[in-house]
Amino acid sequence: MAEETIPFIPIFVGLMIAAGYDSLTGAAIVLCGAGAGFSGAFINPFTVQVAQGIAEVELLSGMGFRLVLYFCLVGLTIAYMLYYAAKVKAAPQSSLMYQEDLEREDLIDLDSLPEFTVRRKIILVVFCAAIVFLVYAVIQWGWYMDEIAALFLAMSMIIAVIDDKLSFNSYAQTLAKGMTEIASGALVVGFARGILVVMTDGNILHTILNACASFLSSLPSMISALGMYIFQCLLNFIVPSGSGQAAVSMPIMAPLSDLVGVTRQTACIAFQLGDGISNIFTPTSGYFMAGLALARIPWSKWAKWILPLIGLQYLLGGIFVVVAQIMQLQ
Repeated sequence: MAEETIPFIPIFVGLMIAAGYDSLTGAAIVLCGAGAGFSGAFINPFTVQVAQGIAEVELLSGMGFRLVLYFCLVGLTIAYMLYYAAKVKAAPQSSLMYQEDLEREDLIDLDSLPEFTVRRKIILVVFCAAIVFLVYAVIQWGWYMDEIAALFLAMSMIIAVIDDKLSFNSYAQTLAKGMTEIASGALVVGFARGILVVMTDGNILHTILNACASFLSSLPSMISALGMYIFQCLLNFIVPSGSGQAAVSMPIMAPLSDLVGVTRQTACIAFQLGDGISNIFTPTSGYFMAGLALARIPWSKWAKWILPLIGLQYLLGGIFVVVAQIMQLQ
């Protein structure tokens, strides 16, 4: 999941600020948690299975190796989050978002929460039911952006009917305000897509792929494996879509791996990690920028905060690519 996690961001941001942390902690719980799980995934149909299918590798093969990768990547992210959260808890002024968080309008006071009435309990049930239904519909019916957006819009309308303090006029005003706050993220999504269209239709992307393939073919197998990994990492800044990047790069990387002595499974690992790690860093990642807009966190401050974690994840990913090649992972 990636785009589907966006509604959780304002929830966790509010809770974390109320608990004595900051908005970075709240947004990172969602973005870094989903990002680490996506990068180190062992059954992800949008990255692992698509890449293995294109590379003609048995689907879901190398499961033991991928499970170790998953737990290491998620464990590293948890450790970084715990370290930062403890630091902010002890010294709130150390937060990059300290001043901005003081001026937020959506702060929650845990000492004076409104009464948990029957109506609010019903609203919570509706919200949870919508999330469960979302997961089911995505898995069973192949729902994606259009259907998910319609589901959340329908859920908000139902909640407006249940809430006795929210008339349809105030609901419309609240919806408009929320759309205004996320508009900047929506614009970034459009610009990011425009860059990809220009590079694809202008054959710029294919030229880059051909040049990199020619360069990698002249390197030793171990260096080529790392080269593939670095190439996928860089390519993800241009093509942040998991299945899209697999469709563009794997038809070239799979046969190239045979030529340079890199196993196709290693090529799939290199793609998976290169595609996933920077999704919560690159400004061309639409859902990520929309999430930052919803959390009201400037990209520059997020980048400064997350760079150490991204660096550690890249290093860990490189180690796993090298180990996969040494093992001749099939």
